[in-house]
Amino acid sequence: MQALRDKGQVRPGQRVLANGAAGEVGTFAAQLATAFGAKVTGVCSTANVEMAASIGAGQVIDYTRRDSPEPGGGTAW
Repeated sequence: MQALRDKGQVRPGQRVLANGAAGEVGTFAAQLATAFGAKVTGVCSTANVEMAASIGAGQVIDYTRRDSPEPGGGTAW
C-alpha cells in the first residue's frame, strides 16, 4: 500500500499496469489501485484473465497470446 499511495502517489484517473495481476502482490496492487481510482491494466495468463477483471482490472493483457491488443477495452490481448 505504501508503494502505491506514498511512493507512486496513485490518484483517480491515473493508469496503473499490474504486471502479474494474478499473483499475490499483483492482485493486492490491482485492488488497491482500483480503490484509489486508477484505471488498472492487468497482465496475466489465459487461466487468470477473468479473475484479473473481477478484481478491478479494466483491461487485461493475456501474455500467452501473441496477437496485437484490441483498441477499446476489455481483454486487450
